[in-house]
Amino acid sequence: MKYILNFILLVATITISGLDIKAQLPQEIIEKAQLPPEVLKNLRPVDMPMTWDKRNLLDTSANEFIYYHFRYDPVSDLAMDSEEILQIAPFISRYTDYGKYRRDSLSYECAKNLTFMMFSEYSRIVNQWPIGLKYSVYTHHNKEELEVTDAISLNYFRYYEPVPDFKWTLHNDSIRQIGPYTCSMATTSFRGRNWTAWYTPEIPIPQGPWKFSGLPGLIVMVRDTDGEHIFKLLRTHTASNPVLSPDKLYSRTERTTFNARKREYDADPIKAWEGTALMPTDANGNPVYPSKDIKRFVNPIEKE
Repeated sequence: MKYILNFILLVATITISGLDIKAQLPQEIIEKAQLPPEVLKNLRPVDMPMTWDKRNLLDTSANEFIYYHFRYDPVSDLAMDSEEILQIAPFISRYTDYGKYRRDSLSYECAKNLTFMMFSEYSRIVNQWPIGLKYSVYTHHNKEELEVTDAISLNYFRYYEPVPDFKWTLHNDSIRQIGPYTCSMATTSFRGRNWTAWYTPEIPIPQGPWKFSGLPGLIVMVRDTDGEHIFKLLRTHTASNPVLSPDKLYSRTERTTFNARKREYDADPIKAWEGTALMPTDANGNPVYPSKDIKRFVNPIEKE
């Protein structure tokens, strides 16, 4: 009888739309309850209805372009890749991670339609959409301004800058077929890297991946001369999808300040976690430091 009463204290049964959800209480209550093993083994993790974070609707896209982004760090000899998307809309464009785009779109539509979904079902869906990079680049066409959002650990940042003048050199005698597109070459130096781009006048949109823009056609492929960052167009389609911005609390910063802090964090994230709840600890609460032999990818697009 004692453990039955304790079990009632331990597990709250909530009925929502005919579903019984067992909400597990904190570990210290479990320990105080002193439940026998045959009861504890039947407890399951929390599975609660989703609450949808707000996404701000900025515009509606007319075209969308999905790019493959390969990146390599020669110091750590690590390589990474991801799919990213460029949304073109009348007043704004957004370039972001494709997994992030899909997660934002799901949350926005579910919130708009008051969709009921359990956390376990949401996790099952979004785990198919890994996020490679956290940044988003918004191009405000009427202001000729870039808005960049990014994160360092659990902190979110935003900075603004004018749309860059890449000072492209056009090589009209250099023609290359990339997929179905006939492309011309252009070169430039920008913030510490030399870049070669291939653009197609067949798609008269003067934009491309990341911050790249200013050519007489869509950028189909662009790479730095060291082969450390390569963007290549995978597919394109017309669309009428929302261009979204997550409604988060961003700290305003400057580009160079953010890039410096991001490089420091990527090189040694544990240093930023010291003295916080994010710091790994052992059973006695002592900090646990990872091996110094662990390789870390630190090779941002902008070197300057």
